[in-house]
Amino acid sequence: MSIRQVSVTRKSGASQGPAEADKASGKTSPHQLVEQARAAHALAWIQSAQANGDIKQSELKSFTRRLPGMIQVNGFGQAMAFYYAKRSKSAAYQAVYGLVETWLCGPHEHQQTTGTPLFAAHAQTTPALLTAITAENQQCYRHAQAETQALLRWAKKFAEALVKDDEVPE
Repeated sequence: MSIRQVSVTRKSGASQGPAEADKASGKTSPHQLVEQARAAHALAWIQSAQANGDIKQSELKSFTRRLPGMIQVNGFGQAMAFYYAKRSKSAAYQAVYGLVETWLCGPHEHQQTTGTPLFAAHAQTTPALLTAITAENQQCYRHAQAETQALLRWAKKFAEALVKDDEVPE
């Protein structure tokens, strides 16, 4: 028995398969990994934050870098409460808090890949993330902390790569 190589050429104008159509439209594919969905969510967030003129880019980079360590030292709930409390002081705190809240509480465009967000039941409350953290059980809390750390790994990488520090005029 031999293995034959088959080459397929696509004529221009031919219809695309679902994966190609999803790529072209920017939607997530059902075959996408959760890790890819986290990366896509973090990338879309950093691009949106960069386009927001109210956010100081140096603060955005710094606060994104700082949150994972703060979670390890102070705990997930305490770190998120700190960022929520500081949101009126700096738009960058609000942006980083919003990144985590939208990922854990939803809705977001990657639900086809990731399933229903962990804290979706609390999405209509204010503040959704803090309410969920205080209402759910220990297992859910730990899962949320792990998800947040995984999401922040991508956010930190994108912040380092894409965010330019604010220029100080001389």
